[in-house]
Amino acid sequence: MALKNNFKLVIFFLVVCWYFSSITISLYNKHIISTLKIPYPLLMTSFHQIILYLITLVYISFQAETNESHRIPWKFKVPVAVCTALDVGLSNLSLKYVTLTVYLVIKTSSIAFVLFFSIIMKLEKFDWRLLGIVLVMMCGVIGMTLCNDSAGASSPERGVGDFMIGVFMVLGSAFLGGLRWVVTQLILKTSKTPAVVLEEEAIVSHAESGDGFIPVESRVSMHKMKQKKKMAKKKNPIKTIKQLAPISSLTLVITSVLVERPDFGFFYQKLTFGHTQNLFYISKAFLILLFPGLLVFVLTLSEYSILQKTNSSLTLSVLGILKEVVTILLSMLILRERLSKGFGQWISMVIIIGDAIAYNAFRVYQDRQESLDSQDNRLLEEQAEESDHTDKNFNSGANPVLLGSIELEQLEEDENYEETQS
Repeated sequence: MALKNNFKLVIFFLVVCWYFSSITISLYNKHIISTLKIPYPLLMTSFHQIILYLITLVYISFQAETNESHRIPWKFKVPVAVCTALDVGLSNLSLKYVTLTVYLVIKTSSIAFVLFFSIIMKLEKFDWRLLGIVLVMMCGVIGMTLCNDSAGASSPERGVGDFMIGVFMVLGSAFLGGLRWVVTQLILKTSKTPAVVLEEEAIVSHAESGDGFIPVESRVSMHKMKQKKKMAKKKNPIKTIKQLAPISSLTLVITSVLVERPDFGFFYQKLTFGHTQNLFYISKAFLILLFPGLLVFVLTLSEYSILQKTNSSLTLSVLGILKEVVTILLSMLILRERLSKGFGQWISMVIIIGDAIAYNAFRVYQDRQESLDSQDNRLLEEQAEESDHTDKNFNSGANPVLLGSIELEQLEEDENYEETQS
């Protein structure tokens, strides 16, 4: 009982850390970008990744050294890191144009892109029910967009045009998020890299992008994944961050130079609020960049720990959907955000969140059916093996004279039966 209670307390503590770090970073980014109007979100996000990398180096330096290899091949980590960087960058950039509430709801449409890419890459069989889920999701996104009355814009001075730019940025982020998950699944399917390491890569990129939930998308069935986890020693995802963060940071810097064309002097002036020589404001500027890195670090560690201890991506997915609802409510309370005056965006939000819940419920049903089918197939194979083994033992170990007498007795019984019938 004590162990069970301790387990519940640990899970509760991890969930609190996950919720706090995820919700705080969402509200913080919105406040920094929209309220304080710190320019160049892509450049700022690249500094977040650099800070995150430095934090991981400090963390790893205090860990006991092991001889185990945790190196991810370049051909695997580069596409995931690039997609993650662009996903995070577009997410933060969109907060200049739309409210956090609209961003969170539309970002849920990444489910549709996951399914789209899964079918194209032949990781997923076409299913009319999945098509229905995608269409309902798209209807919800269209409703969120068309029912806008500028309440969804990040500030009153921004009009419908800016709002649409923000919506397309969020959709681009969701597009990249879906692509990232499918690339990870392709790696899981085709590579010889241990599944646990690649799963860590997926969790880390998911945490850095700030997605609300983990799609239940692994085409490696859950029972097989658990068997692999038992066989392989679970490693720390912080080492995965160490490998992904530099690539993500470089990608964001290059993208910022091409898209934002930043003036570094102006950026520094804005970070220090015009007090470029004041030590207090310089320290404040450093904390503005440091704080998100710390939050992502806590977010990644707590999220992966929950998955590691519960062995259920579904648990994380359900908790993630609930977290999004809590974040939306807090953004309305703290940031004074609102949806459109009519019921259009409210209905669209309910449709999108409800569709996400229905999708995960369908995945649970599908995974259970696959698990039952695999168990049935395993039992049939075991029975067939036992039968073959018995026949071989009987035929090879039995006395041939005894076998002959049994066959003669059977023939005699058949002849007697035929005589009585005639």
